[in-house]
Amino acid sequence: MKPFSFDNFGYAEFSSGELQITIENNMIIPLGPPVIVQLRQVNESDTTDIPGATIQFESIIDANGGIATETMDLSGMILPGNILVQVSGQCQGTAGIQIMINDEARNSSFQVTIGGAGMEVSTATARVPQQTIEEAGNITLEPDSNKVVRAIIESGNLVIEVNNYMALSSDLSITIPSLESPSGAVFQTSLEISGNTADILDQTIMDGYALVMDADDQSVTYSYSVLTEDSGDELIPVTIEDSIVVLIRLEGSEPESKIGFSQFQGYLNQEAMLDSNTISLDNATRVDQAILKSGNMNLSISNGIGIEAVVNFRVLEFTKNGNHLDTAFALSTEPLIVAIDLSEYLLDLEVNADSQVVHYISAIDIPSDEEMTLSFGESIAIDVLIDSMSFASVIGYVDPVIVDIDTVEQEIDLPDELNNLEFARIEMDFTFGSNIALPVYLDLQLASFNDKTGESVIKEVDRVNIIEKPLFSIDSAQHLINIQPNRIVASGTAEVGSLEEYGSVTSVDTISGRLLIAAPLAFEMNGDSRIELDAEELESITVEQLESARLFLDYKNDFEFGANVAVLLANDTTKFEDGSADTLTIVGIEADGTGLDSVYLNESKFSLLARQGNYVKTVIGLLGNEGGPSRFLATDTMKVDLYMSVEAIIDPNDSGDD
Repeated sequence: MKPFSFDNFGYAEFSSGELQITIENNMIIPLGPPVIVQLRQVNESDTTDIPGATIQFESIIDANGGIATETMDLSGMILPGNILVQVSGQCQGTAGIQIMINDEARNSSFQVTIGGAGMEVSTATARVPQQTIEEAGNITLEPDSNKVVRAIIESGNLVIEVNNYMALSSDLSITIPSLESPSGAVFQTSLEISGNTADILDQTIMDGYALVMDADDQSVTYSYSVLTEDSGDELIPVTIEDSIVVLIRLEGSEPESKIGFSQFQGYLNQEAMLDSNTISLDNATRVDQAILKSGNMNLSISNGIGIEAVVNFRVLEFTKNGNHLDTAFALSTEPLIVAIDLSEYLLDLEVNADSQVVHYISAIDIPSDEEMTLSFGESIAIDVLIDSMSFASVIGYVDPVIVDIDTVEQEIDLPDELNNLEFARIEMDFTFGSNIALPVYLDLQLASFNDKTGESVIKEVDRVNIIEKPLFSIDSAQHLINIQPNRIVASGTAEVGSLEEYGSVTSVDTISGRLLIAAPLAFEMNGDSRIELDAEELESITVEQLESARLFLDYKNDFEFGANVAVLLANDTTKFEDGSADTLTIVGIEADGTGLDSVYLNESKFSLLARQGNYVKTVIGLLGNEGGPSRFLATDTMKVDLYMSVEAIIDPNDSGDD
């Protein structure tokens, strides 16, 4: 047997490979067949066959330099570090051929050499020299239309996880060119790795680091090297599964969070950035539809991310000619004010919504072919303000508006004949016309003034819906007239709209009204009810040798009340006022009738007619009905004719001048 030693391992279990055994025959006689080679191992103080480590040469190995090689399959075989090679077999000798036996023949031999090919060891104990394992690669980002050139990390960690499945310790050095420190240095780090240790974690805070990539190659490049230690003379167990696994990842600073960036430089190719919001209309009016007469929508844009883009702005509730309010404008890096004229737009809202709002949508289109830098944490702020709105028309539940009615003053010139009459009832009929389709509640104040006496009377009309009741009347208005006013003043307010009733109103809607004092009129007759005619001059009447005088009263009375006609005489009109005038006669007139009546004038009465400078005044005392007020039509008249007949003695011989 011949020993063979593998100095660098104690044993090895092969998963595959071949052991090539070559016999070189330098003997003077051939070997075999067969020649059997058996591998043996030392087992304590004895030697034993290595199972399966047997190979047989079936051909003759020629003498004087013949060579033969056979192959042994090592799959599943365990070989110790020291191997004994045992060769046995047969030899044919010289086959009857005489040869010279000399020292060279006596010292001749055959040689067995062992070599390996394709050997793979699954487990072994070996001396492992220092060696370097190098790896380079990249982490490809998920496909994205946005291309990062440089991004500043705001918060995040670089985590290096190492699992060392080798018994050897080593040093790990990692370089990541795609990560730059705030000073611009490429990220590098080193770790000491203990043998047979898993879950080795190294964490580096990356705040302020820059992630740098090629716009056409969106991946993070890295490289690392593992320098194992030299085991020296120590036999270290190794297996085919031995490895060092290095995992590199970027993650957020909080568990299960993502890395955050404060700045982005690169190319954005994405859908427009959309933002939708609402504006609450702080008004009690609940609009269904309204056409704006005027109004402004002011957009105040503050560009905090510093890009130039196009903003498309749309409001759903505003339409004109069937199209939504839709406008576009260029966004610069400077603050921007955009004013939109809302005139003639239709405002269409949900009338029964709890809160009426206007929805707007802004879309920001960012150019994809321009490299730009964005600062995260900033934003594009768009403030929307709607003000100075006035409506040409409104449909819905309109918050009531109080409209002051211009004060109207009307001069009144009542006939003097009514001075002593009191109206028993006057009705005032109001007629209103309007094209407003909303409730209009009228509060009206009618005030009459007698500036001579200082008297005044007020009549109120309270909360009449003149849309629902365009025709209405008020009675008991006689108090306004019974003070004999010289003027009537009308003032008040109209409440237009209702939060309970659905309707519409436009800016051109109008309300017109008319007041009519209804006829016939009714009067209450009392002892002072009379009609006084104006005083007139009366020529004196003188008759000599008067025998008799009779005063006739011829009348036609259309009124339903009677009267007493008093004829007063005075040579001073003031006596009519102070009641000191002389009464010539008093004659009664029947109600609603025609008649002729007369009275005799005695000498004393007739003498009153003879005075110089006389004035005559007729006073008609009105006699009311016992059953109630007296009424008459505007066409009713009372006609009274007064004349006198005189009887006198005439002397035919009288030749006087008269």
